[in-house]
Amino acid sequence: MAPRPSWQADRAERRVAKLFTIVRDQSLPIADARAEMRELGEPVSMRSVHRFGGDKLEKDAFARWRLKRGVGDKLPRRMKVITADGVEVVDIRGSRIASLNARHANAVKQFISGESDGSDLAGFRGKVIGGRRLETNLDVLESMARYGELDFLELYEEAA
Repeated sequence: MAPRPSWQADRAERRVAKLFTIVRDQSLPIADARAEMRELGEPVSMRSVHRFGGDKLEKDAFARWRLKRGVGDKLPRRMKVITADGVEVVDIRGSRIASLNARHANAVKQFISGESDGSDLAGFRGKVIGGRRLETNLDVLESMARYGELDFLELYEEAA
């Protein structure tokens, strides 16, 4: 059995996953996204980027590091997922599943805040993340909000 990575390596891998999310969502070069993460108090070294995601990198015409187009990562993340049992912290592997979770959480937030009638949650019916079914029942979501279970801003769980 391989030894468990240290908490520092685990934290670095999670930060690289978060960096790749920023790069993908904002179409930024790696250097610009690293500067943004540094401003957030979560610095990411290029050594970590190459260690945990080097196979997903390429240099652009200006010799800046970028993510390859159309490549989803398989980096692990701990994210908060809204399930029938409440908000649970789940280990998620991959940017596509992390994006699905973020879209679900945003749809829930829009419904709870009154910006949406909840019809956009129908697209998540039956979807499962990390073995847990996403909650789409509007009455249950309203109840969760009433009891303060949905009062979270950050989807990513910080490493201990």
